[in-house]
Amino acid sequence: MDGLATASRFVRKFEFSSAAEPAAEAPPLVIRALVPEVMNRSYGLYTWPCAPVLAQYVFHERRRFAGAHVLELGAGTALPSIVAAKLGAAVVVTDCARAPQLLANCERALELNGVSARALGLSWGLVSPELLQLPPLDFVLGSDVFYDEPLFEDVLRTVAFLLEASPRAQFVFTYQERSADRCLEPLLVKWRLRARQVPLAEFGADGPSLAGSDLPGNHSIQLYVVTVRQP
Repeated sequence: MDGLATASRFVRKFEFSSAAEPAAEAPPLVIRALVPEVMNRSYGLYTWPCAPVLAQYVFHERRRFAGAHVLELGAGTALPSIVAAKLGAAVVVTDCARAPQLLANCERALELNGVSARALGLSWGLVSPELLQLPPLDFVLGSDVFYDEPLFEDVLRTVAFLLEASPRAQFVFTYQERSADRCLEPLLVKWRLRARQVPLAEFGADGPSLAGSDLPGNHSIQLYVVTVRQP
């Protein structure tokens, strides 16, 4: 038993469509994703408001993600990874190495959507042999990975390692503003990274409901693209 059998299970549906885009394909491209959630168990087992915003970015940038090598940090229900994989990306989903139920849920999500991806246990801030064996990446994704301030530097230490190994890669993350006192800039400077905020309206994510869901709601979500800071 995986420890989840007694929890309440739910499958959330998302549908991303290019129909509303100014230069949409004809007919419009539609990608559907099924996300298994386990309520009242763990932060990583249900879909937070940041996830559909990041998935919408991936869908909007689909020409860049098609055929790309993608790794998602703290994947949880893996919605951005599912969309990337359905666009033709080679995907690695990662979550806490000490919480096998999170990786099990990732694998269930991938299986439910009929996509192939590698699931990898990862401890933020540590360089594992598996990380050293990864192929060059094009994108590192992170949905609401900056939720616990004591872990911010561990996340960025891992990101810095991945971008150093793949200097042309980008770390794209969504952030839910929970406190005006939190600031990533000093840590970005320390790890020789720079961040650019992307307005949500640029990729159709500025409304309270995305992909046929009730997320992100009225939460304040931001999206950033992080690259290696050049000397």
